This record gives sequence, structure tokens and C-alpha cells, in this order.
Amino acid sequence: MTPAREGTRRVSPGGRVAIVTGASRGIGRAVAQRLASSGACVVVAARTVTSDGRLEGSIREVEQSIRDLGGNALAVACDVADPSACAELVTAAREAYGPIDILVNNAALTVPDRRSKPEAGSGLSPREALSIVNFPIDEYRRAFEVNLFGAYRLVQLVAPDMIRRGRGNIVNISSDAAQSPGDGPYPQTPGVPLHGYATSKAALEHLTRTVAYELSRHHVSVNAVVPSSPIATPGAVFASRGQIGDSLPMARFVDAVALLCAVSADERTGTVAHSEDLLDPTGRRRGWLGDPYL
Repeated sequence: MTPAREGTRRVSPGGRVAIVTGASRGIGRAVAQRLASSGACVVVAARTVTSDGRLEGSIREVEQSIRDLGGNALAVACDVADPSACAELVTAAREAYGPIDILVNNAALTVPDRRSKPEAGSGLSPREALSIVNFPIDEYRRAFEVNLFGAYRLVQLVAPDMIRRGRGNIVNISSDAAQSPGDGPYPQTPGVPLHGYATSKAALEHLTRTVAYELSRHHVSVNAVVPSSPIATPGAVFASRGQIGDSLPMARFVDAVALLCAVSADERTGTVAHSEDLLDPTGRRRGWLGDPYL
């Protein structure tokens, strides 16, 4: 499918009900604020209810920032790895605002893949600790619980609303890590890929297509968007210990997410696209741009 262009049929966010996960800071916060500024009633979901001192931002702060500008927002604490918490989130959203029109699955877990040092007394180097030989399976599983199964459960919960209404938008936030390290052969001294994070994001991209395929007859648009280059979110800066470098402006990425939150399923569904490709009026496909973003 071609990128949305001038004249593409879109549904205004005004009056619609959106759930945004991982919305206490970074991408989720910016997306929630953008949707609210466009008139949507936004349910701001994340685990961080109040600032924990390690990273700035909380769902209460985002909720208040939206309300201060006259928007509609509700903060709901939710660990998306917990299916019961997902159910409570959707129930709270419906009770506050009605049926769900938009779901943005942004919550993600990266830190276990980026441990700066091995466990004390392990005798392992940092690279050895991150190796598939030594990386703990419970941490690997946790990445899937957050990055994949949380999205899966929330889609299950909101899809009935969208099916009944004959419209809806589901946007999954993916990562270029899902395509790394790419096809071999590889150098003799390769780095260590982000096992749990990258593999769960690759699975999320496949989930995007399978859900889009099933829901297409109900005119529900389901897509995934990948940042075209790194975004210096608080979580990414923390995980990389400040080594993220030049990055894609947050507003550019949010533009791409907002487009997918409004596009008709007849125009775009079942796609996994880089953000700058979505925004390019000529429809060019450039994929991962690295640093800088243009």
C-alpha cells in the first residue's frame, strides 16, 4: 500500500477514545498529548503512577498536562504484562469515555537486554553475560510478556468495540532492532544482539499483519511504525547510558503515529513502516536512516 497522502480518507481524533500504553514518558507521553490536542479522550497507561526518582515522568503528570490545556485524559496504572491489569485498563477506559476507537501499543521493556555489567560473582564479561549461552530465560520471557503478549491481550480486549463500530485504529510501536543483525554471513567477532527485545519486536510486527488480515473486513486499520533513526527518549538514554547520539525529533515520529491513528483501513492496514517513509509525500521507501535522520 502507498503512504497516506493529500486526500486520504481519515477519521478525525476529535471525540474518539484512545488508549496509549507506556505513556508516562517519552514516545507514549508525546503521542497521548498529541491525540488529546486533536480532541481525543485519552487514557494514559503505564506502571509509573508518580515519578520514581530514577526517570522523570508519570501518568499523573501526563494526565495533568493534558487537562491543563483543556483536554480529556485519564491516568490508569497498568503493567501490560499482567492480563488482569490489561482488562482493568480497558474497563476503566470504557467506563470513563465509552467504546475504544484507538489503541497505541507503545509499552516496551529494553533494560534487561542492556545490563551494563554481569551479576556480581558470575565471572562473566559484559558480552558473555548478554550471550544466548548465559542470558536468563526469565528475563527473555519478560520481554515477550511486555512487548508482545501485552499488546496481544489489549488487542483482544478492544477489538470487539471496533468490530461493532466498523472502524478503529491499532498502532504498534516497533523497532529497527527487529531486523538486526540481518542476513549472514557475519564477521568473526560480532556484537551481541538484543535477544529478548529484538525478537519480541519481530513477533509484534508479525502479530500486526495477522491481526490486520483478520480485522480488515471490519474496516479496522492495524499497522506498526518503526522510528527511522534513534529517538532520545528518557528510557533510551538511560538504557544506553547516554550513548544514543543524534536522534530523530520526537515530533516527527509522533506525526507518523498520529497519521496511523487516523488513516482508513481501506487506505492502509497490515503494514510495518519506518516513520519517515510514512511522512514522505513522494512515497519513497528509505527504511532505517541511522544518524542523522535526514
